[in-house]
Amino acid sequence: MNGYRFSTHAEVEDVSHFHSALCQPNLLTFGEYYGVFFPTSDSIGWYTTRPGMDPQLCQAAFFEEMLVSSLFVTLAPMRLGAEMALCGFIDTVMTHPSHRRRGLASTLLQRALAGMKSAGADVSLLYAAHEDPPGPSENMYQGLGYSIHELVVRFVKHPPHMLETAPAAPIPPDDIARTAFTAALSQHDGWIDLDDSLWRWRRLQRPLQYPITLHKTSGGALCAICSGELLAAGRPRPVTVLSDLVLPQHIREEDALGPIIAAALADAPITAFSPRSNLSLSRRLRRLAFEPVATEAAMVRPLTQTGVDLLRAPRRDWYVAVESIIGV
Repeated sequence: MNGYRFSTHAEVEDVSHFHSALCQPNLLTFGEYYGVFFPTSDSIGWYTTRPGMDPQLCQAAFFEEMLVSSLFVTLAPMRLGAEMALCGFIDTVMTHPSHRRRGLASTLLQRALAGMKSAGADVSLLYAAHEDPPGPSENMYQGLGYSIHELVVRFVKHPPHMLETAPAAPIPPDDIARTAFTAALSQHDGWIDLDDSLWRWRRLQRPLQYPITLHKTSGGALCAICSGELLAAGRPRPVTVLSDLVLPQHIREEDALGPIIAAALADAPITAFSPRSNLSLSRRLRRLAFEPVATEAAMVRPLTQTGVDLLRAPRRDWYVAVESIIGV
């Protein structure tokens, strides 16, 4: 392609300048998405320390030394069926609007796929905004061999949050908490091996603009609550995100989810994600005035015969890795 230069992130010499350069295409690509993290050098610097993120596999395109397209690649064990498989997670595929429809993202994805396969990954996973009919991004991914494995609905509850209940108590981000979340979620498809490094990155090493607290109710419900300024209607606004949500089936949603809502910011919208196949969770969110606002497609592509076989296994509940959807 005339005028364009492709490289891995590992070939970038000035890393701090590169993190700053990533902010503009990120904001221009995702600025209208509801509740995506507001990119700063600090937040992108934190994100690039995600355990398993490999700068040798992350890809970038430059035009006359200006960064115009980029994507991240993380290698990590992920559950599919009864097994853990090495997965290549594709995140934050972005292209400057002035350089779209020139095949840049497709070229970067093909380079990333070749690298992931050489690194021994069995499957690759990415999240894409889902529309009916499919939009350009989803069509591009399907053209590269990805197919929809699960649809994830984004729910939003707008303030005020009128619930007469005591807030769920915060719990320390220690090994007891990690064991509780692992016991509740680790058998889900899409679960990422929650080792020491991932736990520290998710819970302890976060940028100041996106603090997170862990909560547990007396009935055994669990949740991680992240509050901060995320993008909404093109500009940063206070938003609260619920992730790793565990609601025991035998407890009413008012008792299971109510205390978690009460622990969130009172004057900010609350975002939660539910796999479309999890009808129980979706119903419980709706009963507490959460509204569906968008759908994300978890798209998977096998890279080996092992990956093909794993994707044929009976489906299980899906684990939503929020950092791969909105970056927090």
